[in-house]
Amino acid sequence: MHPIPGQIVPPPVGDTGGDSATGAPRPVQLDRDALAVTARCPHCRGQLELSAVGTRWQARRPSDVADRLIAQLGSLEREELHVLLLDTRCGVMAQERVYQGNVSSSLVRVGELFTAAVRRNATAILLVHSHPSGDPTPSPDDLRLTAEAVAAGRLLDIALLDHLIIAGSAYVSLRERGVAFGDPGDHHARPSWPTESAAPARLRLENGGQQ
Repeated sequence: MHPIPGQIVPPPVGDTGGDSATGAPRPVQLDRDALAVTARCPHCRGQLELSAVGTRWQARRPSDVADRLIAQLGSLEREELHVLLLDTRCGVMAQERVYQGNVSSSLVRVGELFTAAVRRNATAILLVHSHPSGDPTPSPDDLRLTAEAVAAGRLLDIALLDHLIIAGSAYVSLRERGVAFGDPGDHHARPSWPTESAAPARLRLENGGQQ
């Protein structure tokens, strides 16, 4: 959709709409400002925000989250860890960036992952972080951090439903990979989320993901 509703703006007079040297179409430019990602039209300079921040949407499965956040996190040059706060109907109440740089289980304070959830009475959270390497395969650190967050969530009665890793246009859901998050249906107020029963062979969190 063009950022100017109901209006398609042609290239300026004399502009063929492509690169003068190669003839290739001009790419849409992406501008990053904090959490927001804005697409800029190469012809009319119109802008369209791609970020999910500040919008209310539902995350009922990992693909819902990936569809929203790949444009925001997929091409980052530094790792970022975000927390999505969910209500009882899987509505995303807020998105918080809690770490930027080296997202390691030895550096991340698990309590900070739940600070906003406790403050806003969220029922559950989702973790999403980027891999600038372009490979979304979870590392042992990713698995350790997930295990620690699952344990903390049980103490706080705030379910961690999944941990997604985004790299480029690809993503990995640890729940879909078989990591055990517990059954979110074991509490009447928790949102429904795909269970691990349909997932492939389970990964063991205790030893950093070794089978």
